[in-house]
Amino acid sequence: MYSQILYYMSDVVTVRLDKEIREKAKRYKVNISQVAREALRGEIARKEREELLDDLGAMKRILKKIPSEEIVQALRESRDER
Repeated sequence: MYSQILYYMSDVVTVRLDKEIREKAKRYKVNISQVAREALRGEIARKEREELLDDLGAMKRILKKIPSEEIVQALRESRDER
């Protein structure tokens, strides 16, 4: 019987902290790696939302140029094809 072991590669990121922050993190038992990962995930999620909103704005500008009658007609034709 064979077992499969999966290894996930990860990058190492170094963060410089001033002495006061490092001491407080130790005192309050803050897991710096976890906080950094969560902060990065949060920032990435924020940037992705920002990008989606920009794309949505671009789509709105394009759709404003199309007369609503054309959109209604296209929707009706699409429904009729089903």
